[in-house]
Amino acid sequence: RKRIPCCLCKTRKGAIVQCGYGSCRVSWHPLCGAEGGMHMNLEEDDAGDVQYVLRCDKHRPKEEEEEDDTLYCLCQRRYVEGEFMMECEGCTGWFH
Repeated sequence: RKRIPCCLCKTRKGAIVQCGYGSCRVSWHPLCGAEGGMHMNLEEDDAGDVQYVLRCDKHRPKEEEEEDDTLYCLCQRRYVEGEFMMECEGCTGWFH
């Protein structure tokens, strides 16, 4: 079987996960997805069962589509999930 490439780093090595929406075939390494902002969350359904939900950017749940336009740090960039930042105790600003 031919290995599926990661849509983010384009390599074919390592474990790959796939978008769980219908027949979507977008695949990525879990670490690449965490750094690249893919939707990878544990969610509880109505029956109380917990599932790991994987979605590509195109199939991200509606409640996550609205982006926070707040700019942080001296570089004036938005927060990227998984990116290291620290809070200044003096000014309570967030910095890379």
